[in-house]
Amino acid sequence: MQRMKSKVIETCLIAILPFLLVGLGNAQTATDSCYIGNVNSNGGHSFSIEINISNTDTLAGFQIPFSFSYGNIGITCDSVSYLGSRCQHFDCLYAKIDSTAKTVFLMGISGVNVDLDTPPLLPGSGKIATIYFSVSSVSQNVEVNIVKTRIRDQFRDFSFTFWDVRGESIQSSFATVPIKIR
Repeated sequence: MQRMKSKVIETCLIAILPFLLVGLGNAQTATDSCYIGNVNSNGGHSFSIEINISNTDTLAGFQIPFSFSYGNIGITCDSVSYLGSRCQHFDCLYAKIDSTAKTVFLMGISGVNVDLDTPPLLPGSGKIATIYFSVSSVSQNVEVNIVKTRIRDQFRDFSFTFWDVRGESIQSSFATVPIKIR
């Protein structure tokens, strides 16, 4: 009798195992991330930071809004460059700097033009943009965090997101790091 129960349990487990594995395969975890390296700067100088993406999913695009200061800290975002990045081949690369709000919005879309065969961002890790800043000479011994934010105006609402080639949002994370101004 005990042996028969064991066989029934074993048969049931074998029968439902494929369904359990499929369910586990569809579970979303934040395996795709945006991250920034630490930056040290001397007051009164310019510096740059690299915005990086590490992705296990194939990405067709991204929106990355972030803020780089709170209050009256003398730091200004001067420009954004996608040259030499993993996504420099994308059909649409856009950056918006708001010096008053101290925010930067980055966006990249691989396949805007259907006549072009623009490849998506394949799994990997590395730079997707370089952000250039300048620091006033009065901003010494200050630490400023680069943090994910949401940028809204009367026409748009930009939030942090990655999406795949089907246009579906991918669960992703943003790693915050301090900028040390010495």
